[in-house]
Order: sequence, then structure tokens, then C-alpha cells
Amino acid sequence: MALISGFRKHLNIESLLQRVKSGFEKIESPVQTREFTLTDNLISALAMFRLKYSSLLKFDQDSCQNNTIRANMERLFGVLKMPGDTAMREILDLLDPAQLRPIFKDLLAFVQRGKILEDYRYLNGAYLISINGTGVFRSESVHCDNCCQIKHRNGKVSYFHQLLAAVIVHPAQKQVIPLAPEPIQQQDGTNKFDCELRAIKRLIADLRREHPHMKIIVQLDGLYADGQVIELLRDFNMEYIIVAKRKKLTKLFEKLDAGSQVKQHEIIDKQNIRHQFRYLEDVSLNDSWDDLKVNLIEYREVDETGKVRYYNCWITALSVTPDTLERLMRAGRARWNVENETLNTLKNQGYHFEHNYGHGHKHLTTILAMIMCLAFLIDQIELRCCEEFQAALAKEKKLSYLRIRIRSLFTEFIVPNWQSLYHHIALGNDATPIYLPDTS
Repeated sequence: MALISGFRKHLNIESLLQRVKSGFEKIESPVQTREFTLTDNLISALAMFRLKYSSLLKFDQDSCQNNTIRANMERLFGVLKMPGDTAMREILDLLDPAQLRPIFKDLLAFVQRGKILEDYRYLNGAYLISINGTGVFRSESVHCDNCCQIKHRNGKVSYFHQLLAAVIVHPAQKQVIPLAPEPIQQQDGTNKFDCELRAIKRLIADLRREHPHMKIIVQLDGLYADGQVIELLRDFNMEYIIVAKRKKLTKLFEKLDAGSQVKQHEIIDKQNIRHQFRYLEDVSLNDSWDDLKVNLIEYREVDETGKVRYYNCWITALSVTPDTLERLMRAGRARWNVENETLNTLKNQGYHFEHNYGHGHKHLTTILAMIMCLAFLIDQIELRCCEEFQAALAKEKKLSYLRIRIRSLFTEFIVPNWQSLYHHIALGNDATPIYLPDTS
């Protein structure tokens, strides 16, 4: 069954799901089976995260016991035959996570054609891409071929998976636009354990390959205030705003404290908040990278009583002048959107990011985490672009209430399409009826 073409021309859940399904259909299945298609497996996993199920087993149990769910999976997600949890785990475990990257790229292009990305241009028309690592799985007993390891002094070993999340952010936009994350895991053909610094090299290369003409300003935390990372960004024609820490960039801060080359600037806003800046231009990163020149910005936000409400420092190669300082500061502060609006949302607002949906022997943990990020991307686009979804959200008041209502109606009523579901929530059954299943 083909997915419904959509109740708006673009950027609604039905057209988004159609594009995702088309992307899934291009992936070659690692296992040949007549019972379930790879696409049905992938779309079913996506549906589980979209419906905010806390476990694959619960999703499977509800589906097996409820004909209404299976009917709505066909109508709303285009799943012809739902796989069981065991079959899904076995097939997805063998899938290379890199095969999911093109789907993120395609959805971003879809959003770009809808002119939504124009709202995210910032300094010099560039996009701010915030990158941060996060844990996906950790155990002292369960592990797979691709787990990273930490060997403790007491002889115990901790096994873990991580991801580098990358999202387009903007200081004035609440929604983020997630890009394909980069797995941090044991790499094929090497005995070295993976880490964030190795993973970011792959991620930066992938971002430039997938978006060769995009103007990019990468935002990073203090871990990446490193000459090798900055050289990498320069090689791929990317600007950067990186958090600067005194303990890591000692020589740089000694020059700032010495004061001989330091410039100062202050802005007092309408709330009488003082935004105080000190900055250095064209100074060496450190002794090891003497020929690598950066600009250092120190920023304090001070309230009417003289209390410092916020403090941070950044390094950048972007021009630092009294005219650009405030925009650079707001760009630096927007980096927290990768934590607050992305990772915290995935962990605490129904996605159950750190829950173990299944570990497998190869890629299952990473594949499910990437599909969860794909569901999050769809949700973010819908929040920003879909008027019907926004009307349903206005009726339910809170996003968490709306998610509960959607899942309740999905499991109990026959829903012809997503438009009917959202209209029913926003306008009531008299305006847009949905029906209980016929059990006679």
C-alpha cells in the first residue's frame, strides 16, 4: 500500500514518511527473506519511536494483540506486514549504519526546497552546526563486536556505544534540524578503540561530502580546541566557534590576562543587562601550534546587581569587531541547543534514548539509535512546518499530552490518514470522525 500523498503539498508527516520509505527501499537487505522486507523492518522501528514506545518488546506485544494497530500501521506508515521483535533485531543488527545517512540528507534537501532552512542562516549566510557526543549504551556484561571498551583498575571492563550528534541551530529558533549522527564504535580493520576525536574527523568529511556548497560554522565544546581539529575544519572549508578552557589553552589565556593586546567592549541592553567582552585577535593557539592563529573572545553577562549570570570563552577564525561580537556570542551560546533541545529531548521527552531496545552482535544498538534520531528529525520538521500538527498541539496544550493522545487514538480507533487524526484532535469527532474497529 502506498502512503497517502499528503494533505499539504510538502513538509507534512505523510510526505515526509513517503520520502523516508523511498530511502529505505534503496537499501539492500543484508538478509534475504520472503517473510518480511527490510523496508517493513525499518519503517516499523521508525513507527515505534514515533509512537514513543519504551521498548521493542512492548511494541511487538501490542501489535500482535491488536488488529487496530496493524491496520493503522498499514494506513499511516505503509507497513504491509509487521515483523516481530526477534526478526527485527536479527535483520537490523546486520545493517551498516552508514546506509541510513542518505535519508537524513534527503530530508534536509526536502526542507531546504521548502525554504525552511532560510530561517536558519546566521553569520554571513552560514549555518551553525552544533556537534556533541553522547552515550547510547553502557554495560559491564552485554557487548558486541563493535563495542568500545574501558578497562578499569579493578580488572572489570565497561562496554559502551556513543554517537556524535550534529544539529543545525539558530539563536532565534527553538527547533533544531538534526543531521545524520556519527557512531563512535569499534572500527573495522583496526585494533584501536574509537573516540570522539576520531569520530569527528569522519563526521566533518561526511558533512562536506554530503553538503559540498553549504556555508558551515561548526560549534564545538572545549574537547575540540585542538590544532588538528581546527586544521581539519580549515581543510574542509568550514568556520568554527569552539569553547575555550583555561586548563587546555593556558598560554592563550596568559596573553588575555596580560592585557597588552586585549580589546574590550560593553553592550547594555534594554533590561539593563551588561554584556562585557574582552578579546584578542590573531594570536597563536599554543606553543605546539604557533603558526595557527585564532581570535579569543571572553564574555560575561552581568545583571543590575553586578552578579555574573553567565561566563564563557570561545576561539574562532571569524572576524571579531565591536559590530560582530554580540552575534558571535549568541552563536556560541546557541551551541547548548545540541544538549538542551536535542540530547535532553531524546533522553527525557519520550524517545527513551538511553534505553536498550536491543544490543545484538554487530550494529543493532547504533541502527536503532540512528532511526530514533530520524524520528526526531521528522518530529522537528513537523513541529515547525505542519499547520495541522500545530493545531492539534494547540488543542492539547503540551507536546507530551499530544503524544499520548496520538498513541491512544492510534491503538484504539481506525484512522484513515494522518490528516484525519490531527483534525480529529484539533476539531473533535463531529468535524473529523474516526471509528472504533468493527468487532462483530
